[in-house]
Amino acid sequence: MKKVLICLFASFTIFSLSAQTQLKADGRSDTYELINNMLAPGYDILAVPDCSHADFGKHIDQVFDQELNQYVFRFHAHSNEDNDECQHESQQRCEIKVTQQSPTSLLGAEKETITYTWKFKLGADFIPSKKFTYLHQLHALGGEDESTPLFALNAHKGTSDQLSLIYANGDRNSVLLTKELEPFKGTWISATETITFGEIGAYQIELKNVDTGDVLFSYKKEAIQTWKTDASCVCPSWGIFRSLDSEDEIKDEIVVYSDITVEKSDALSTFRKSIDRGDISIFPNPTSTKANIKGDLKDYDHVVLCDSFGKEIQHKVSLLTKTVDLSQLKNGIYFVVFKKDNKISSVKKILKL
Repeated sequence: MKKVLICLFASFTIFSLSAQTQLKADGRSDTYELINNMLAPGYDILAVPDCSHADFGKHIDQVFDQELNQYVFRFHAHSNEDNDECQHESQQRCEIKVTQQSPTSLLGAEKETITYTWKFKLGADFIPSKKFTYLHQLHALGGEDESTPLFALNAHKGTSDQLSLIYANGDRNSVLLTKELEPFKGTWISATETITFGEIGAYQIELKNVDTGDVLFSYKKEAIQTWKTDASCVCPSWGIFRSLDSEDEIKDEIVVYSDITVEKSDALSTFRKSIDRGDISIFPNPTSTKANIKGDLKDYDHVVLCDSFGKEIQHKVSLLTKTVDLSQLKNGIYFVVFKKDNKISSVKKILKL
């Protein structure tokens, strides 16, 4: 189901149009048809090991969940029988994914902002692989780095099991955040991930316990490269993708997912590309402390500073002194928004280094 919503970005008092697509189990439809029709109508975009384990049947099915009181998707991974679509025996993949055949509303393009939300539940006795067990990935399509995920949530075995956020810049992988895996087992987790794609982009993710509302995992970074060279788009995937390097230490697993949503913030993307009237300039830009506004401001009655996700930052812009104060803010991209009668008249991008 695809629909257009009206939403309000935090304290940023501008109504914006967003395109939202949600994949939701219904307990009635053929599971594979339901997923394909939503994520890539007319194509087969499931990465499942059915070919190597035909006796089991479909490795993604639907089941009613008593906690959420709704149908959800179950992803099955079998330690001995499954592989990666009969192509790679050293790993197993049971995933759903967005691909180049998907509608443009699901594809991440440079300078766009997309929010991905979903819920997932690991088994109470879940055991990750030593090397990697990806539960979610953002992949670039096209370019020399497309084989490496841009961002990935990776469960992996160690002295104690961990959940890590992996980031790849070129051929270099780095771990941005690691938490103990135990609090994520046996309970529903809600995930919210927002990314602005670009050479200088922005990224944030938050994982919460659905029952308690407790934040278990939170990371935010601005002025981070979120675009791969020569990429055509960036696409998400969800499911189980694990290494078989420690096959004797893993077991059959089920990971359950629900309410997978992709929301492209069209109005915010337009805002980032900016309405750039030439009657105003901001200098120095980049800056490490304060910047000055040069130009006649008689056509504007209000000026605000917003972060790269469109959230208004209070008390950082002065019309009286014509200054923008970024001295106490983190390095990253910001926007100076000039308004008249509470409507955007002009937007200027500024970089804090």
